[in-house]
Amino acid sequence: MKHSSGHGRSVSPTVSTSPRGMSDQEPYDSTRRAFGTQLKELRRDNNISAVELARRCGWHKTKVSKIEHGTQVPTEDDIRR
Repeated sequence: MKHSSGHGRSVSPTVSTSPRGMSDQEPYDSTRRAFGTQLKELRRDNNISAVELARRCGWHKTKVSKIEHGTQVPTEDDIRR
């Protein structure tokens, strides 16, 4: 995706990196994956299938998998459920 710089030329967005070479997005991605892993462990420890958790929360059946794999960010409302 390219953005106009306002001077008639396109600028490709960049991901900034920290001094250690990590992108600014990596800590966020790591946290999202850790949340998903914790959700999966809690669900399994309580013998609840992903489909059953989705039903109880009023979600589409694929949402649990997406959250557990870190590809979808749960909303605050999702977390409260």
